Amino acid sequence: MNRHLVPSLAALLLAAGTAMAADPVPTGDEVVVTGSRIGQGTAGTSTSVITAEDIARSPALTLPDILGLEAGVQTRDLFGGVGGSRATVDIRGFGASAKSNTLVLVNGRKINDFDTSGIDWASIPKDSIQRIEVTRGNGSAVLYGDGAVGGVINIVTKSSVGAKPSGSVHVAYGSFSTRQVEASASSGNVDGFSLNAFGSYLNGDGYRENSEIIDRNLVSELRYAPADGSDWFVKIGAEDQSLGLPGVQRLRPGFAGCPPVTPTRRDADTPNDKALQNSLSATLGHSRSLSDGLSLIVDGGVRHKDQTGEFIDACGGGSSSYVETEMNTWSFTPRLTADWQPMGYASSATFGIDTYYVDYESSRRQTRGVEAVHIYNGSQISLAAYGNNELALTGSTRVATGFRVENARLTAGDTLNSTAPGAFGAADQSLTQSDTMYAVNLGLEQDVATGFTLFGRVGRSFRTANIDERIGATGTSLDLKPQWSFDTEVGGRATLGPVKLQSSVYRMRLHDEIHFVAATFTNVNLDPTERMGWENSAEWQALDTLRFKGAASYTRARFVAGRFDGNDVPLVAPWSGSVSAFWDFMKDMTLAATVHAVDDMRHDNDQANFQPKIGAWYTADLKLMGKIGPVDWSAQVNNLFDRQYYTYGIASAATAGVYNIYPLPERTYTLRAGVAF
Repeated sequence: MNRHLVPSLAALLLAAGTAMAADPVPTGDEVVVTGSRIGQGTAGTSTSVITAEDIARSPALTLPDILGLEAGVQTRDLFGGVGGSRATVDIRGFGASAKSNTLVLVNGRKINDFDTSGIDWASIPKDSIQRIEVTRGNGSAVLYGDGAVGGVINIVTKSSVGAKPSGSVHVAYGSFSTRQVEASASSGNVDGFSLNAFGSYLNGDGYRENSEIIDRNLVSELRYAPADGSDWFVKIGAEDQSLGLPGVQRLRPGFAGCPPVTPTRRDADTPNDKALQNSLSATLGHSRSLSDGLSLIVDGGVRHKDQTGEFIDACGGGSSSYVETEMNTWSFTPRLTADWQPMGYASSATFGIDTYYVDYESSRRQTRGVEAVHIYNGSQISLAAYGNNELALTGSTRVATGFRVENARLTAGDTLNSTAPGAFGAADQSLTQSDTMYAVNLGLEQDVATGFTLFGRVGRSFRTANIDERIGATGTSLDLKPQWSFDTEVGGRATLGPVKLQSSVYRMRLHDEIHFVAATFTNVNLDPTERMGWENSAEWQALDTLRFKGAASYTRARFVAGRFDGNDVPLVAPWSGSVSAFWDFMKDMTLAATVHAVDDMRHDNDQANFQPKIGAWYTADLKLMGKIGPVDWSAQVNNLFDRQYYTYGIASAATAGVYNIYPLPERTYTLRAGVAF
């Protein structure tokens, strides 16, 4: 155990033990594990909440599309709207490394994996979501730890507590033969027990050749809330997915050994590549009131995931490979929440310990069915202690303070079979590394007038390299330093009758940012980089039946030292924004429309900033929805004006004008209908 972590853990455990030693005072108040640690929000942070109603009414087709309408959030998609599977959500401009710098949680538990496979958004049934908490910047790093650099997205699913017996079934059909079935059921309360379940099935051909998806998923919750006010729960989740990988479209001269041109946007460069994935997760938790204002929440979970990737050479270069990967992640995250009054000031505190352990095994074969050339093994254990306190100095002044210390110990190694087909070279070096990191946050909010609040904060966050960054595409284990960042942010919120406004400016300075260099297929720690931005959001209830919502953001991500000093970080658009309107023009009839626009940006791998840019784009989406008795229905058009665009492309680092892209769909249609009972 690292020497810096032991005193912090000891102090935390002593405080927890003292609190639990107090005589419990029965209050009769129900304590429910909500899956969130931010409560009503952390003072000084820029936070927004997307409700279940927002999700149901939005014309956006997938969860990443919905998130991309928020201020400071940009998204990238490779596969063309197949449930948003493997799309990237980027908060505050991290480009190619966004998957590792935007932390995503479900009910407060990390679903960012130990590798760079990204979040499988299609595996989260939209009907199961109660709300999505989006915290921009590193203000939540104290609460959630490693990877909460650009921001945190916490998806809180619906609880069975207080639910009435109910159920629903919905079916949808759309472009590219996309079929979807969603179902839910809730038992209601039976002698303190309650059960709910949400499942979905998605099958579609996809926009491009070889982009078919088949996805099945289920999430369920069983709760027991006895009369003493305590709460017990178990959550189960399962997913099975098959996804075609069409590869790039070579609209510009191709790389060596590959065709220079494909005839249409929908053709596949890799017509036989495929990814298979299945996962199973379980979370068990308990909460109870220990005394007046003091509650204990204890929860732990396990997640198992198998992935298979088959990459069949389509260019004659002999680069076929078959990869099988297995990961298991265990977590234990007890915490105390306390409402107390130090020196007479109202205060709300959270103290906790987070323990995560993950093991990883990945075998690399030349083709299916032959012996593995390399078997990579890795494991990481992280242990953290944290405390966060929200203090009301006056009725109009609130202060947030927090500190977290975390130790991560990683081991990685390689077993080489020199007799396997395709084997060459020697086994890669083994690696053992232990890093202790810390995060801090200080936030302030001040109500300066009725409906008008100023806020600001400073904070520090960190992230460690994952196993793919350690091993790299060439299989070389790398001794990478943890990256860390320092944020400053100021802003304001205003409620002016039917209008709600929020605006903030921020500056983020990063040190030792972990970055992939495509030319050498390795990861490195960069010289300092910087993000600066201005984020704005607005809501206007113009009439009882008419509501507008919009966002506009400026993001500048650049290198501020070293070889690329002054250059833009690739895959970050300077300007982005959206406007949405919701019109209840008849009883049980709503028309929703959204326009989403994103500025041009550098292609991936163009740190030198000499290639043509990914062009600016906009899309318009339209959705008509209604209800007839127990039946609800919707009809929507996405990319109404049939725009041709793409959000991801990768460029040559040496030859001007050479880049490959992943085109996205033109106009698409979706019909949906269902019944709730």
